[in-house]
Amino acid sequence: MKDEVPQRAYTRTPIIRSRHLIVFLTVIFIFVTVASFSTLTLLVVLSESLTSVSASVYLNNMDHDIDACSDFYSFTCGKYAKNHAIPQHATKISVLYEMKQNLDNHLRNILENSAHENSTKSLRLAQTYYDSCMNDDAQNELVGKRRCKHSKLLVEDWDVYL
Repeated sequence: MKDEVPQRAYTRTPIIRSRHLIVFLTVIFIFVTVASFSTLTLLVVLSESLTSVSASVYLNNMDHDIDACSDFYSFTCGKYAKNHAIPQHATKISVLYEMKQNLDNHLRNILENSAHENSTKSLRLAQTYYDSCMNDDAQNELVGKRRCKHSKLLVEDWDVYL
């Protein structure tokens, strides 16, 4: 009976529990604060670089030879028409159209030129899907199989009388 420890030694008092809770909440608060600060820093850096890129686009489109007070539109957009020809397949061109074309070209380069082994799983799946869509022989074979299957189903439904 000497080895018996009073039951009270194993129970924690509410003060100890509240101290643990305060320490735990403090650690969580510090973690959330650090995580949000690093995300905010990344957003600030990205927005600064994007701002300089968009500013250079606007500055390159401006025609400084024209008086802004007499023809503001030509002043702000005058060089855009001079520097950008309308493609044969389009009826008009705009900055958004140009951005879409640049994005499409960038994505096409990523999907066509990236090594499949070094890519992430999602990029490998996208590359596989892109490759299958761009493979004309496989597409023609698939269409042919679908036609054969469809015409076989049509023929099976016909009644044949001898």
